[in-house]
Amino acid sequence: MVFLKVFLFYFLRNELSIFKNRLVNFIFFIKKQDSINKNKSFIDFLKSNTNFWEKQNNKRKFDKSILITNNLSHPAYTSSEIIIGKNLMKIHNADGIALINQFDIKSKKIFKSYGINKFFYLNNLNFILRLKYFLKSFNTLINTKNIDDLLKIKINDIDYGKIIYDHCVRFSGIGTIDKVLDIFYSYLFKCFLIEHQINYILNQNDIVATVQTERQFIPGAVLFQSALVNKKKVYSRIGASNKFCVVKYDDLNDKFRSRYKFSKKLFEEINIKIGEKARKEGEKIIIERFRGINEKQVFHEFFDGPDFRKQKIINTIDKVHFTKKELCDQLGWNIEKPINVIFSSDLTDGIFDQRWSIFRDRLTMLRETLKIAVNTSNVNWIVKPHPNDLLHKVITSTSSEFEKICENKDHVKLIPNNVSISSLPKIVNLAVTINGSVASEYPSFGVPTVVSAEAICSNFGFNITPKNYNEYASVLKNSHKLEKLPQDQIDRAKIFIYLYTEIMGVKSEIIPENDSRDFDEKKYWNKMKNLIENHDVKKNNLLEMMKIQNEKNDRHAVNYKLITD
Repeated sequence: MVFLKVFLFYFLRNELSIFKNRLVNFIFFIKKQDSINKNKSFIDFLKSNTNFWEKQNNKRKFDKSILITNNLSHPAYTSSEIIIGKNLMKIHNADGIALINQFDIKSKKIFKSYGINKFFYLNNLNFILRLKYFLKSFNTLINTKNIDDLLKIKINDIDYGKIIYDHCVRFSGIGTIDKVLDIFYSYLFKCFLIEHQINYILNQNDIVATVQTERQFIPGAVLFQSALVNKKKVYSRIGASNKFCVVKYDDLNDKFRSRYKFSKKLFEEINIKIGEKARKEGEKIIIERFRGINEKQVFHEFFDGPDFRKQKIINTIDKVHFTKKELCDQLGWNIEKPINVIFSSDLTDGIFDQRWSIFRDRLTMLRETLKIAVNTSNVNWIVKPHPNDLLHKVITSTSSEFEKICENKDHVKLIPNNVSISSLPKIVNLAVTINGSVASEYPSFGVPTVVSAEAICSNFGFNITPKNYNEYASVLKNSHKLEKLPQDQIDRAKIFIYLYTEIMGVKSEIIPENDSRDFDEKKYWNKMKNLIENHDVKKNNLLEMMKIQNEKNDRHAVNYKLITD
């Protein structure tokens, strides 16, 4: 009965969807082509870019290849992935191969303008293979009784259980899932189709490395983990606009390591060579970040993005800087009691973007933390929702969880809308986060900060890092005994802020500033054309930093020019 239900609702419906999509793409192929040809700024860029790269091409063919994947199909992401791939082609003396989505005409034209002419396409394979992998999916999941069993599913060293759980959480907006859902059969089936294709590509070509920005969800996580299983290096990008950092993965054990997790080797090199400068600059950065000029400054996306994003108004509510007394007066609290702040994380995006976590997912962390707070009344608690609750339109939000768990508990309250974030560092006794930017920001003010999962600044010596739930609960329940961090830990946090904000970014000379959330494609291609027509081939700062990364076998290609005595 279960088989019939899943077969009818997912496999046959998927077959109908494939047929429909093929028909639509066939019917509208000419229309799509015509639309692209009428996009003057895009066509002009293609001509200029093709001309530039043809002059750089030495016509030599190599046995090795760099596989450049592109499954997001955003012009800015496509450009940066290709630029990283072109640099790797120079470093490794290799040709380029593109992996794009079937029917993605525009991406194919962009790749070809960079001189990359060998293509593979992610598609739905044939009916026999689809049926084969659907049956494999069904047989894998039919005896899976609960989510704990699901998360343990690993086939060919690929964590399929976590991949489909992560995908479902992200695109359902629910935050946590308590039972095995029928849709999981469909997700696992699609994963098997992707693994089949990427393994064929990797086995049929001498690929030394792949380029891939999206490491999560479907298909990204399957492509990423498959490459590592096949012992291929994977290069990913962090940052935004035209200033970013290239991250290398070469160990399957690091498949869940955040792209932003810097090595201790790099941190200590900065500390030894420019420690005092990094501390001072980090202090300036964190002070400016918390001045409240623009609430966007609190989040790392602001610093990853272009300068013009700073001018945008994110929140129209007037924010006020509060003293502890003023805040306690507004909330009706005793000023003598310490105040802890629970910083909620993005509840649905990247829930496995760390190598360890006390809790199964972020919503579970929030719920359990709120329960501890409700039963710990020797301190007062402020709960701060994450802005992505609104951005991602999550079904289960921080506010809704607060209302269910903390109702009528006077010592636990949501942060008032009029309180400026700049108020908190001088008020907070303990900052609580799963692994967000809070983990480095608040220690730089001397505020003890506890994380419940691997943070990007873990192991740098300024976080409280419990090993299990009991230790975590003990830290929260005894937080009234905590004191300000010692100066050496404060300094290390400031050094990390400088690393994360300044040293991380390397600017590309042939990609313009852009905002992926407010993207003007016409302007983008006009600027791309301008840059490539006036580009000095001797100037390639990103390539220079990637060469150093390769020589030093570093995890990140940072701006090494800033790490000087």
